[in-house]
Amino acid sequence: REPEYRIYTRLITSTCGKPIYHFNDQVELLTALYDAIEGHRNLFRIANILHGDISLYNIMIGADGRGFIIDLDYAIDLGFDQSSATDCDQKKDAPCYRTGTLPFMAIEILNHNAKHTFQHDLEFFFYVLCWICSEYKG
Repeated sequence: REPEYRIYTRLITSTCGKPIYHFNDQVELLTALYDAIEGHRNLFRIANILHGDISLYNIMIGADGRGFIIDLDYAIDLGFDQSSATDCDQKKDAPCYRTGTLPFMAIEILNHNAKHTFQHDLEFFFYVLCWICSEYKG
C-alpha cells in the first residue's frame, strides 16, 4: 500500500463561535447538536463525505445559536456508494484506518477493523451528548 502524503498547512482566522461545551442552557445545547447532525447529514448526502472525527471539540455554536461542525482534517471522501460498503478486508479500495477522538469513537470501530460509516459518526454524536450530560451543569 502506498503511503499517504500530507501537506502541513496553517490557516489563522478570527473565531467564529464557541465550543459546544460552552452552551448557555439545555435548549441551546440540543439546538446546536441538532444543527451539527443536520450539517453532517448534508455533508454526507450532498458531498459524499464523512467527517470521521466528531468530538466535543469539533462542534461549535455560532453567534446566532446555531450549531456547526469544524475540523475536516480526517474527513473521508467516500467516492463510492456507502450502502454497498463492507468490512475492510473485503473491500480493498475503501479507507480502512481508524479516525476520531478516542473517547467519542464508535464501539465497532474500536473493536473491529470495520469500515467507517455514517452510522459510526452518528454514534460519535451520541457519545458527545453523553459526555456533556455527565460533565457539565446547565
